[in-house]
Amino acid sequence: MRAIEVSRMRWLVTCGLWAGFIVLFPFYIYRSGLPQPADYVMLALIVLSAVWYGFESDRRLARVSRFLLWFVLYVVAINLIWVMLIADETMAIVSLFYAYNFMVFVTVIRLHREYGLRFLSLTTHSIMVSALVQFVMSMLVVGNYSTRQALSFNNPNQLGYFCVLGASLFMTGAAKLSLSTLYRSVCLLMFAYLAALSLSKAALISMAVLLIVSFVHRPRTIVPMLLLTLAVYSAGHWLPRATGNVILRMQAIGVDMDDSLPGRGYDRIWRHPEYLALGAGEGAVYRFESEIKGELHSTLGTILFSYGVVGFTLFAMFVAQVARVTKWHFVYTMPMWIYGLTHQGARFTLMWVLLAVIVCIPVANASQASVSPKLSGRRRGTRTLVLAGYERSG
Repeated sequence: MRAIEVSRMRWLVTCGLWAGFIVLFPFYIYRSGLPQPADYVMLALIVLSAVWYGFESDRRLARVSRFLLWFVLYVVAINLIWVMLIADETMAIVSLFYAYNFMVFVTVIRLHREYGLRFLSLTTHSIMVSALVQFVMSMLVVGNYSTRQALSFNNPNQLGYFCVLGASLFMTGAAKLSLSTLYRSVCLLMFAYLAALSLSKAALISMAVLLIVSFVHRPRTIVPMLLLTLAVYSAGHWLPRATGNVILRMQAIGVDMDDSLPGRGYDRIWRHPEYLALGAGEGAVYRFESEIKGELHSTLGTILFSYGVVGFTLFAMFVAQVARVTKWHFVYTMPMWIYGLTHQGARFTLMWVLLAVIVCIPVANASQASVSPKLSGRRRGTRTLVLAGYERSG
């Protein structure tokens, strides 16, 4: 019985830390680029899960993780080389983002291996709670709907990207868990409303794509979603005001100065082709001639320019492995890639959580979600008993 108690304790701690990470994720206490409260929670979970659950995984998932590791090692190597060449230590810090996100990716796979559908259910409901907290906050603090809102984030684009990734993550879990149509509709509408508050054009377009994907995959969601939207639209003043600002924002596409390839920083790619082979490293942007002085606002563009054809190929091989394993589930990453056309999203940890969850679903072991006592087989040379909703090894 003591082994069962230990297993239950581990599950409860894992639940608390993982749910805490997701719910706290939107709360940015420090400036962007520094660890936030959720990151400290995740670091504790990374360490504990490694000690408790080890490093074994399904062969297919291990292969995916290995491709990602090769990319991260190349990122670290290129940035360190440039640190030595130009004596700018800030470029070394960038590598920490990728190393940390790799550990998060592996931790998600590890936890899914241990708890299967229960972990997926926890993730799906936690991201809904996280969005609900932001929604309630918006009701309390948003007074002017004509300005872009960030809520608990540092800037509106972070809120918009959170909505894209959070909604994609929720829909991925909802598809596997067969959640009710009403529940899906409410959550999607909540994420869409938060994205509207951010007034991020990339987030709004990405959310529209996600809605289309969701409707195609589950057509019966369309009618409840429309009815729910009409009901909410009629009941309150906040949704009509937010919708009006979205229309004005979308009408400005192509008019703003940054609605062009040079305006997003792509021009440095053809102005500095000498970096395309091995990469310019990420950071120290004062080295480049570009229409904008900051970083390149693109996920894939940044990987190509910063890490060259070699790094881009390694990343493409990782993505190809993800697509091969996930099959049709990969479609839920489309909004993320669309958003990444105009924003650098690779350092946003929730992106790697989404990729890890999606890659786990096809190899999920349904027996891990059982709540009745039964022998589920051998793992790491031991027998695993699924009992009362948690596992023990003995």
